Amino acid sequence: MFILKFIAKGLKLLNSDETPLQIALGIALGSIIAFTPLLSLHNFFILLLIFILKVSFRGAITAMVLLKPAGLLLAPLANELGFLLLLDIESLHPLWVYLHTLPFFAFFLFNNTLVFGSFILALLLFLPVLFLFKTIINKYRTSWKEKFLQTKLYKILSKSKIVLWITKIYKLIPA
Repeated sequence: MFILKFIAKGLKLLNSDETPLQIALGIALGSIIAFTPLLSLHNFFILLLIFILKVSFRGAITAMVLLKPAGLLLAPLANELGFLLLLDIESLHPLWVYLHTLPFFAFFLFNNTLVFGSFILALLLFLPVLFLFKTIINKYRTSWKEKFLQTKLYKILSKSKIVLWITKIYKLIPA
C-alpha cells in the first residue's frame, strides 16, 4: 500500500505545475540530506533553503526517502573521504584547527570523518543529481508520458477498482 501511494505521489509530482528545474532542485537539495547523517546541523540549513527558495518540497521529501539507502551504501566511501581530507592530508590540518576553533563551526561536527566526508560527497553529487533529474523530468514530460498513458498496464491499472479506491483516498490526503 505504501509503495502504491508513493508511486502515485511521484507521478503527481512529475505531472505537477512545477517546472522541471524546481523539482530537480528540490530533489538535489533533498539528496544532500539523504547522503549525510540525518541529525547534522547542516541539514537544518538545507531544509531552510528548501523552504526559502522556490523549489519542490515534495521533490525534496521524495529524494530524502528514496535516496537514503544510497546514502547508507555510500557511507563507507564518505568516511574514507572524510578521513583523507581531515587526517591524511597534513597540509590541511591548520585549516581544520582554525575552523574548529570558530564558535559556530564546531556545532557542524565537521571534525567527524563520516559527517564531513558525506557532506563533501553530497556536494560533489549535487550538480550531477540536479542535471540528471532535470533531464529525466523533461524527457518524461516530452515523450515518455504519452507512451506510458498508451500502455496496456496503465489502461488496466487506471480501471482497476483498487487503484480507483486508492486514488479517491489519495485525493482526501493533503499534498
